[in-house]
Amino acid sequence: MQSSVKSGIFEGIDMPIIIYYMVLVAISCLCVTSATISEAEGSMFSFSNVYIKHYMWVGVSLIFALAVMLLDASLFHKWAYIIYGAGILLLIATLLFGTEINGARAWLVLGPVRIQSGEVVKIAASLAMARMMSEYNFSISRPSDLFRVFLLLFVPLLIILMQNDTGTGIVLCSLLFVLYREGLNK
Repeated sequence: MQSSVKSGIFEGIDMPIIIYYMVLVAISCLCVTSATISEAEGSMFSFSNVYIKHYMWVGVSLIFALAVMLLDASLFHKWAYIIYGAGILLLIATLLFGTEINGARAWLVLGPVRIQSGEVVKIAASLAMARMMSEYNFSISRPSDLFRVFLLLFVPLLIILMQNDTGTGIVLCSLLFVLYREGLNK
């Protein structure tokens, strides 16, 4: 069974995964719409409706996802540490200037847009960890290399915990499962 398109602009993209993702997005749109639609609201297409905002962010994320898929994969390798550093700076900025929502100072509010810096750092830490572990001389059984990986994850985790955003910290810790996939001894 062939699971990726082999020609054109989408060469190497796993289409079944894209289809599964799009089905999940469609289901999320249906769920958000059914949970938030109300007859008392004026216009069904008013931007004040939660589901319209959800559709807007789905559209933005689809455009962003398409752009990411079309980028050369080597760019992620080259820029991994810079993206990680920018993520750490974003975490620090959120800790200093962020808005507290539900007890966690984990959000930067820029006008009508709220950014949860921990979500950005999860991606940045994944990229940095992949780059570190793909180095030619990296060995999962070498304690110094393992320490570098733990340090890479510990720095953002510490800042996230200082923001009182334990849930994001737990998800960040799940990146440790990658080490078992790579051969970490139990």
